[in-house]
Amino acid sequence: MTFQTVTLSFFYTFFPLQSRIFAEVNFNSHKREKRLQHIRMNSAKPEEKKPASDTGSAPNQLPVLPLRDIVVFPHMIFPVLVGRETSMKSANAAIDRDKFIFLAAQTNPGVDDPDITELHKDGTVARIIQVMKLPNGLMKLLVDGVSHAVVNRYFRVNGTIEAEVTILPDAPPVAEPEFDALVRHGIALFTQYAQGNRNVPQETVASLDTISDVVRKLYYMATHLQQGVETKQRILQAHTVKEQYYELVSILKNELDVQKFGRRDRHESTDEHPAVAEKILFAGADTRAAIGAWGYRGIAGNIEDKVRS
Repeated sequence: MTFQTVTLSFFYTFFPLQSRIFAEVNFNSHKREKRLQHIRMNSAKPEEKKPASDTGSAPNQLPVLPLRDIVVFPHMIFPVLVGRETSMKSANAAIDRDKFIFLAAQTNPGVDDPDITELHKDGTVARIIQVMKLPNGLMKLLVDGVSHAVVNRYFRVNGTIEAEVTILPDAPPVAEPEFDALVRHGIALFTQYAQGNRNVPQETVASLDTISDVVRKLYYMATHLQQGVETKQRILQAHTVKEQYYELVSILKNELDVQKFGRRDRHESTDEHPAVAEKILFAGADTRAAIGAWGYRGIAGNIEDKVRS
C-alpha cells in the first residue's frame, strides 16, 4: 500500500464527501504535474520514428512564433507559454491551418513586440501537439520539433509574422572514421559536462545512451546545454551535422574549462590566475555568467569590470 493510498483512505474515513473529492482532485493534479515535469526534463523521444508525412507535409509558408529566451531544436518536445498578442495570433493561425509553426528566437529578448529584423533566420519547424488555454488568458503549447529550417523572408499578414522557409532535412554524413570519432568525442564531453553540472538532470546521460541516431543525439545534447540563446543558436546556424557537432564540441570544451576553474579555491583572485582569467574574459557573456553561478562572484565581477572598461 502506497503513501498516497493511505492518505486517501484517511480522507474517506474522517472527512465528508466534499473533502474526499478535493483530495482526489489534488492527487490527480499532482500526478498530472509530475507527468508534465517528466516531459519538460526528458523532452526528447529519440526512438520514436516520425512518419514520413510529418516532415513531408510541412508547408514552406508558416506562422512565426517568436521565442524570447529559448531555442527549440528539432526532434524535441517542448512546452511554450504564449501571452503576447502577436504570438497568440500566430499560434491561433497555426492551429486553424495544419498546426505547423515556425519557432524563431529573438535577437533581443528584451523586446516585447519584435520586428521581423529582430528574429534569427535559423529556427525549427514544429507541430503543435497540445493546446491548453489558461484562466489568466495565456496559452500553453506543447510543440514537437520537426525539422531545422532557414527563413528566406519574413513578412506580416493580418497582424501576424509569417515566414517563407527552406526546410533542411536531416542529412548525417556517410560513415567515416573522422565523423565517428567526432561524435564519440562530443558524447564523452557532454557526459563529463552533465555529471559536473548540478542543473542537468541525472537521468540525462542515461537517456542519451538510448538514442541511436546521431542527429537526434546532437539535438538532445544541445537542448540540455545550460546556455543562452546566442550560444545555442550557433549550433542551428551550422548547416551540416558535422559542422554542428564541431560547434557542440567547442561549446562543451569551453564549459568544461569553466567547471575546472570553478572547482578551484573559491577565494583565489583572478590576479593569481591571469591566464585563466584572460581566457574567460574573452569567452563571452554566457561563460562569465556561469562563473558567477558556480560561486565565483568576486572573480566574475572583476572580469565584468574589465569588460566594461
